[in-house]
Amino acid sequence: MLLLILTLGGYALGHYIGKACVNNNIGINSNLNKVLSTNATLNDGKDNNKSNSNKDTVTRVTKVKGKKEDSDSKKSIDYSKEINGLVVVSNYDNSFVIDLRYATENNFTGKPVYKTNVCALQKNTLSKLIAANDEFKALGYKIKIWDGYRPADVQKYFWSIVKDRRYIASPYVNGSRHNRGTAVDITLVDSKGNELEMPTGFDQFNTSAHRDNANISEAAKNNLILLTEVMKKHGFTTIETEWWHYDDEDSNKYPILNIPLEAFLKEEN
Repeated sequence: MLLLILTLGGYALGHYIGKACVNNNIGINSNLNKVLSTNATLNDGKDNNKSNSNKDTVTRVTKVKGKKEDSDSKKSIDYSKEINGLVVVSNYDNSFVIDLRYATENNFTGKPVYKTNVCALQKNTLSKLIAANDEFKALGYKIKIWDGYRPADVQKYFWSIVKDRRYIASPYVNGSRHNRGTAVDITLVDSKGNELEMPTGFDQFNTSAHRDNANISEAAKNNLILLTEVMKKHGFTTIETEWWHYDDEDSNKYPILNIPLEAFLKEEN
């Protein structure tokens, strides 16, 4: 009888201890999950400044991996190439800030249009732009280039979206001077890379981007005056509907071209 009581008591005690251990482990795991969850939340908070969340980062990486391994985006630029007078801008002056918008999604089409990030211009046009940039650098500024040479086929695509000759030159009526490699879309940045205040952002196709827009701040007005005066001094002209657009005054000496920007990439061995 005593033996039976001791046996039952031992079983009850063991059951109690085992249950307590299980419950305790559940509590530890619960606390650990809370800590991990908190760290994940903190990490998400840190990543918000870069990509909103870890999930967003993974999504972007997936998109990159989805591209063909032998795609043009993975080839190197052949900076030494000269094609029909066109040369790669950064081979002659790497102090320009190049933000080629049509090679990104940050443009009016909402998607990359250029297959590679190559900014090219006619060599003589580039010489004038370098002279203007040198003058801006002496003042503590630099030119940021949003667009340079643009193949004629791209002009046709733009025209299919915006048939308004105030903002998109018709490819069927003289085309654009961008197609000749003699036009640039630019702004100015300070020594820290910050864009100076201008009337609007890039590719804002409405009257607020016109040069006669009086509804702009004094800072934007003065910055645009500076940009315009220096560019005109070095052989560029303006158009009235886009404050950022400048044409080489000798543009009509050059033909319209349809050379793809990928032509400036290195040939595969």
